[in-house]
Amino acid sequence: MKLTAYGHACFLVETKTHRLLIDPFLTGNHAAFLTADEVACDYILLSHGHSDHTGDAAALSRRLNAPIIANFEIAEHYAAQGLTTHGMNPGGGHDFPFGRVTFTVAFHSSSFDQLIPPQYAGSACGIVIAADGQRLYHAGDTALFSDMRLIARGGLDLALLPIGDNYTMGPADALDALDFLRPTRAVPMHYNTWPPIAQDPAAFATAAATRGHYVVVLAPGESLTIYTVRRPAQRGPSPVAAPAPRLARPPPPDQGPLLGQRISSPSRHPRRAQPFRRRSRDPDPRRSPASLRLDAPRPPRR
Repeated sequence: MKLTAYGHACFLVETKTHRLLIDPFLTGNHAAFLTADEVACDYILLSHGHSDHTGDAAALSRRLNAPIIANFEIAEHYAAQGLTTHGMNPGGGHDFPFGRVTFTVAFHSSSFDQLIPPQYAGSACGIVIAADGQRLYHAGDTALFSDMRLIARGGLDLALLPIGDNYTMGPADALDALDFLRPTRAVPMHYNTWPPIAQDPAAFATAAATRGHYVVVLAPGESLTIYTVRRPAQRGPSPVAAPAPRLARPPPPDQGPLLGQRISSPSRHPRRAQPFRRRSRDPDPRRSPASLRLDAPRPPRR
């Protein structure tokens, strides 16, 4: 597969047989290096309903006759406009002519915010594309979540992660996401489009390298070829989520002798208690009255 950055969170993925456009936002995006009229694709994949991810989806689908793959609500929204769609939901996968697409969870809102008032657009999703023997993960807009470890099952050749902060996870959480996902390579996205998400991608790449991750910063229009060099799976808990060590329970305090024991005088074994023995009143039990002797028989009960 080959990946080309179109700006913001929009990418073109080229397999051996098809071209897939993810989150087309070109019109009104000052970071885009081409217009929507110059784009060609066979399928359109949408992570959620916000206009900075769906802006040109309808126009491109209508002009190119490209099916839209999205969550169920977004698919129904565009199907009502006469477009070809395929609806999915998080946890579901489907085999297409180019390969398999699986939708994952993403912790983010989703609405058609260009409408007034905004309308519900289903759940925000991440997208895993398996094609040509390779696996690509587009996280969409999301916060960090620990189940990214499950997305990493089977290995990832490339991960596209937001780092803009404010609306999504920032660079610090994106570094932890790399620890969970352990992709062969990663590309940052969703940054520097507007002032609230201004970030330094080069600094993020440097910080990722200190953790053993390879991050490639792509400017709009730049491409990279995706190749398969799977990293070994992380076994056991991730370093960022390692549980605190269990402390040994302190010994119980000395609560004194047990019932029926008395403390002996300090000796070689100061903690050893001597058994309590009952004594008669007379030092010599042979001279004691029968009523005071311990071995005297008890009178029968009446």
